[in-house]
Amino acid sequence: MSLRFSSIVALCCSYFLFFNAVTASNITQILSQYPDFSTFNDYLTQTQLAGEINSRQTITVLVVENGNISPLSGKPKDEIKNILSVHVILDYFDVAKLQKLQNKTAILTTLFQSSGLARGQQGFLNVTILGTNSVAFGSAVPGSILNSNLVKSIASQPYNISVLQVSNVIVPSGTGNNTNTNSTASPPTPSAPVPAGPPPASSPQKPPPSNAPAPSTANPPPSKAPAPSMAKPPATGTAPTATPPAVSDSPVGGPPPTTADGPAADSPTLSPPAMDGPVAATPVADGPSADAPSDEKSDASVINAGNNVALFALILPLALQTPSIKPQNQQFEHLTAFPMGLIIWFLLSFFLYQQPLALESAHELSLQFLTHELLASAREPDFFEWVRGIRRRIHEHPEIGFEEYRTSEIIRSELDLLGIDYKWPVAKTGVVATIGSGQKPVFGLRADMDALPIQVLTLSLFCLIAVNKFEYLELHIFGPKEEVEWEHKSKIDGKMHACGHDSHVAMLLGAAKLLQAKRDALKGTVKLVFQPGEEGYCGAYHMLQDGCLDDIDAILSIHVIPSVATGGIASRPGPLLAGVGLFEAKIQGKGAHASSPHLARDPILVASSTVVALQQIVSRETDPLEAAVVTVGYIEGGKAGNVIPESVKFGGTFRSLSNEGVSYLQKRIKEIIETLAAVHQCNATVNFMEDRHLPHPVMINDEALYKHAKKVGEALVGEPNVQLFPITMGGEDFSFFSQRMPAAIFVIGTMNETLKSNQPLHSPYFFIDEEGLPIGTALNAAVAISYLDTHAVKTCEEPPSAFPF
Repeated sequence: MSLRFSSIVALCCSYFLFFNAVTASNITQILSQYPDFSTFNDYLTQTQLAGEINSRQTITVLVVENGNISPLSGKPKDEIKNILSVHVILDYFDVAKLQKLQNKTAILTTLFQSSGLARGQQGFLNVTILGTNSVAFGSAVPGSILNSNLVKSIASQPYNISVLQVSNVIVPSGTGNNTNTNSTASPPTPSAPVPAGPPPASSPQKPPPSNAPAPSTANPPPSKAPAPSMAKPPATGTAPTATPPAVSDSPVGGPPPTTADGPAADSPTLSPPAMDGPVAATPVADGPSADAPSDEKSDASVINAGNNVALFALILPLALQTPSIKPQNQQFEHLTAFPMGLIIWFLLSFFLYQQPLALESAHELSLQFLTHELLASAREPDFFEWVRGIRRRIHEHPEIGFEEYRTSEIIRSELDLLGIDYKWPVAKTGVVATIGSGQKPVFGLRADMDALPIQVLTLSLFCLIAVNKFEYLELHIFGPKEEVEWEHKSKIDGKMHACGHDSHVAMLLGAAKLLQAKRDALKGTVKLVFQPGEEGYCGAYHMLQDGCLDDIDAILSIHVIPSVATGGIASRPGPLLAGVGLFEAKIQGKGAHASSPHLARDPILVASSTVVALQQIVSRETDPLEAAVVTVGYIEGGKAGNVIPESVKFGGTFRSLSNEGVSYLQKRIKEIIETLAAVHQCNATVNFMEDRHLPHPVMINDEALYKHAKKVGEALVGEPNVQLFPITMGGEDFSFFSQRMPAAIFVIGTMNETLKSNQPLHSPYFFIDEEGLPIGTALNAAVAISYLDTHAVKTCEEPPSAFPF
């Protein structure tokens, strides 16, 4: 009875936890706990935005309290939906993440951008750090103001949903013209309580008197909110002049700060730097900011300065030369003579001095728009399900090197549906697709396709994994563990995608879809390289021999990694992965009984001496400041304890972070094995298996390409989420590409402790957090587009840039 009762209690607890987990990410459920946002919540429900928000994997909602929601009063339902869509950011931002944008302006993609109704920059938000603990929001439409300030965090589930309170409704210019013509009815006005206090300044009507009892000064109850007015709302260009609220995760004691519409309820008391007037979306440098040195300018200031000087330089000669506006005073007539050239020279010199900084800042702003647009597209529910579906189909049917026929068929089928041309077969099963003009520059994106020969054999005490990777057998014994059970696991015995190549293919196909949508704007060509046989078969080398990749100017490869948290990106310039070679040796001696060793030539003794001597190459012949590794991974010889065998086989790998080091290790391994065998009157043969597995060169990330991709990654996920990856002694045949062209590898984090996606690569328990797929997809596409844009060959008829502007 006790056991049954315990089971019932456990079951009830499970249901309770499950219910909490399900409802915690429901925006309606979250806001229903806060009466101050009931009007906003009702609008979300009536416009059906709540359902769209709940369907998203990663989202931030900017909510406005009841007292400041009046600008939506009387507007058509479609227009209200458009405006509220601007308050839904297609990424996760909590207060801590926003504060990492210190001294920066970021452009964030909103749900309105994905609706297809946004024009220009209406679907983007401008978020700017104004000073210590002060964040302002506004539309990214040129000329818009930062009219809303961050008040506090309402609720958050890391990397899922964040709800932030802002002071005012953000209305992008011209959103009233984006509504559907067949829907003009305004949703019914929700009735909700608002904090007691003076009416909002922006509302033309006074709220009706509250029927509630007189509020206590310690804990004022809410009063009835005014019905949204049918009168014309204030102009979009109106900006608050009061001090913006401070950033805080929770309110603290003290008098509430004042917002543009009145006192903010439950607001923090930290005082930000005061502002003297409206804040422009693109701030100009009228003077030093409160928290920055006086000699520094923001990027936006440089853009404005350069543009203003350029405009002045163009207008001034016209003003002085055109008769209709030429100064009539005789004392100014000499300005059209010699001093005019001096003035123009001075202005142009100043403009040219500023222009490089202005162009760089403009490019960074364009990159922000591009990356956020691509990431928003990759996170669209239908798009995400499509990419994830490809990954799972490939994962269920893994194929090892040069046997990826089914995988290749899936790739070609998807490329056909996208209308993308490709070459097949390349290196037996490989595919090379082409998007763009077919002209220079040509940028490559690579994904490997093959799986590993890994099989979990469930035994009573341990799991035995047989890996036939380099044409010989490796045995790995893991401790007592349970059999792996998850949906979409491998359906093929002895094979598994334990290195994430299924994810690489899916992300590259996702990038193909994004690039194909922008094909007419690409300033060059993108080649998509789906490579077979990375795991020990030198597939990259064989693809390069085909010749179809000779015109690639630079190439990027993305790899998932379980040691970096989901949402992170990592890499490093210069050497990243070691050069790797294989060796196998056979010692031929003479067998005899263990009682008569003098009649034998013991190959086991030779092998033992050799293993020790090989380690001395690293300890005594290699510079201790240079990384080198020699590993003997297996020894085979004899089957009886009382018999000396005739021969012994052993093999392993050698690694170095320089190609010269790889060559030296290979030479010395052969010399030591053959010499020690001769000393013991035995014969030795050493095979480096170069007919099947060439030694991999060192993987060296090109520094210029690394900097370019790193900059794109920072625009995509934020600078703090782009990490410096440590050098490792693992190998990658992508290094063959790096020998022929500028190349770089970047890793995408897929570690999620909750999902247990933290198991190492090449493990039978390897599992990824699929939320990393959109990031890899967008990074592939963004690096390619921006590379072509910055390396475009100037022609008479250039296509429009793939950047948003």
